[in-house]
Amino acid sequence: MVTTALTLLQAAERVSVLPDTLGDWAGQKFLKIRFAEPDRATLDERLGQVIDEVAAASPRGDKAKRDGMSLLLKGVRAAMPRGVRVEMLKPDASERAERIRIAQVADVSPAVSC
Repeated sequence: MVTTALTLLQAAERVSVLPDTLGDWAGQKFLKIRFAEPDRATLDERLGQVIDEVAAASPRGDKAKRDGMSLLLKGVRAAMPRGVRVEMLKPDASERAERIRIAQVADVSPAVSC
């Protein structure tokens, strides 16, 4: 499931190509998603560590979440120890091809008109 999740991240970038009718944005990818994908042996080792940590945790402790989604997210994080960088085209009326990191999207405040 972790490899499927990583593949979906890569697919999201591939299918984010904008239509040819969008002027300067035509043919550009709306998303850019970058992460270092580990080889199979490294991934297996990291996932083994995740399973060992969860199995060793106290069933009553906060770190003992053993539901499927929690395990999958821990596995994806373990697969990408340096994290993931996601950038998107910044919405702009003039269609400039400016990119911003997803983490900065919350910092973009719309203009307030009175």
